[in-house]
Amino acid sequence: MRKTLQDLVKSSIIFEYSLPNKEHNINRSAYSTMKDTCFSKKADEKIAEIIYNGIVEYAINEYEINYEDIDTENLRAIAENVRYNENATNRTKISYGFYGEVLLYAILYSKFKADVLISKGYFFDPLERSEAKGYDAYHLIQRGTAVELWFGEAKFRVGYKKSIDEVIKGLNNSLSEKYFERNILSISKKKHSISNGSCVIDLLKPITESWRRSVSIVIADELKKNNITLVYPVLIAYQKQKRKDYHDNIRECINHIEELYKTGEYNLSTNINVKIFFMFLPVDDIKEIKESVVEWISIKKPLI
Repeated sequence: MRKTLQDLVKSSIIFEYSLPNKEHNINRSAYSTMKDTCFSKKADEKIAEIIYNGIVEYAINEYEINYEDIDTENLRAIAENVRYNENATNRTKISYGFYGEVLLYAILYSKFKADVLISKGYFFDPLERSEAKGYDAYHLIQRGTAVELWFGEAKFRVGYKKSIDEVIKGLNNSLSEKYFERNILSISKKKHSISNGSCVIDLLKPITESWRRSVSIVIADELKKNNITLVYPVLIAYQKQKRKDYHDNIRECINHIEELYKTGEYNLSTNINVKIFFMFLPVDDIKEIKESVVEWISIKKPLI
């Protein structure tokens, strides 16, 4: 990520506290195995700027970008690697999924120092013109001989309840061995687009080679054998309730997750060694943020 964008993210998205938080009496999510993270924003316009300026690096790996002509590269990214139709209605344009995914990319890279494994744009098919399949982000952190694959999910909607409902109801699929397996195999087929090149290929090689030898291998066992953990960060960016303060807005999210957990319908069942945590980012006006991004794409606003 270029320094100008890193600086924008660092100054515009502010860490407030982790959950559980004793001072404000807010628990962490019932599904989380790590501390949840609560962010605030400097201004909605800054969130829009992060999304607009982050599209190119979200969609294309850094080593393929000509930073001396970054504006042209941005146009290429939007045309080839992102679901976006400039002839669509405004309503359709603000319904696309890249807004939250770009924001997730920016936060994981800048706030958690999670390097990009492969840019999400490489999973987009210009012929299909549909949302790219798979996880919303593919990052990794290497800690000595241990590797964490940060495969995340992002929701960027007005209401937090619908976003949380979709995440919780889809957990068992998103964290199933079969779904993870399909994503790993898809990445291995795009090995020439992997950001960290041969280093990451070597990390995933034992798993992909085991698969080629026998399609009946247990992926969960292969992860443990090779000291690899899946980390599943979930970003819930939503429109805050104006009559409630910041802490109550966060508390509402946690309470809703707790309600879903207590039903017993969405208990997590997976054989994969996985860590889960939520990130919460309340904003003032989701629609206005998206419309700003749409306008800047339309006028081809220069990137920072």
